[in-house]
Amino acid sequence: MNVYGTKQIRNVVLLGHGGAGKTTVAEALALVTGTTKRMGKVPEGTTISDYDKEEIKRQFSISTTLIPLEYQEKMDRSRLTC
Repeated sequence: MNVYGTKQIRNVVLLGHGGAGKTTVAEALALVTGTTKRMGKVPEGTTISDYDKEEIKRQFSISTTLIPLEYQEKMDRSRLTC
């Protein structure tokens, strides 16, 4: 596990109305940064943030989830295509 100083850490919050796509954006960020190998889908119950049985059943987030991502300073822009 990498150790980062406070000047290297950024906190980002995804806020929005229910059904706005926050979970899908989080999945895309995880995929683009290499945190996951494939993008999970809410209807399939395969997202990294909604892992609770009730969240999978209802197909929406119930609890706040922290998803740590490592983002390179320079990124290959071709990886940003979704």
